[in-house]
Formats: sequence, structure tokens, C-alpha cells
Amino acid sequence: MRTVVGPLLTVLADLDGYHALRVADSRTPDLNRKPDDVQHLMLYVAVGKEVVHDPALATFRLHTGKFKFDVHHEPADNCKQATYFGRWSTRTGLLGPWSLPVSMTVSFVIRG
Repeated sequence: MRTVVGPLLTVLADLDGYHALRVADSRTPDLNRKPDDVQHLMLYVAVGKEVVHDPALATFRLHTGKFKFDVHHEPADNCKQATYFGRWSTRTGLLGPWSLPVSMTVSFVIRG
């Protein structure tokens, strides 16, 4: 794998139980392109009372080739912090370095 930097994750919005995220190559953040040889982003998330700084505490959530995607949360996670970590993976299964953590509070609209 040629890249030596992890992906750049951004939380674009917090919308009634889900977060809209964007991923970019850290070296070209304004372009919708992955580094050479990269096929997917592997996304991990930790949900709890506080922001998490160690990706070992996060669990695998999804594998995506998209630049923008949504992550849905459970109502029990309302008002908790969701911390996201990502890493690139190649077609042959090699893994790149971790991204910096990015977090956002999970919130649901109260109805009734």
C-alpha cells in the first residue's frame, strides 16, 4: 500500500439518530478520490459517554467504497458520543494507518 497517511473523516450532519459522514484522502481532501491501490474504507465506531481516542476500543461498523455515507444509531445511544475511526483497505486486504478520531453526539428528535 503506497499511502502512509490515514483517511480524513468528517461528520457532515447529525440527523435524527444518524450521522452523515464523508471520507477523503488526507493528501487531497477536496477531491473525491481514494489513494492509489485503495478499494474501501473500513469504518469503526465507539459509542459511549465520552470521546474515545484509541481505535482498539471501537468496533467494526462498515466497509464502503463511497465518499459520503450514513451511520445509523440506536435510540438507546441518544445523547452519547459516537467516535469514528477509519482505515483504508486494498483489494488484496492490506490495511493502512488509522485516521484521526472524529466524534459527534448522537441525537434523536423527540416526538409526541
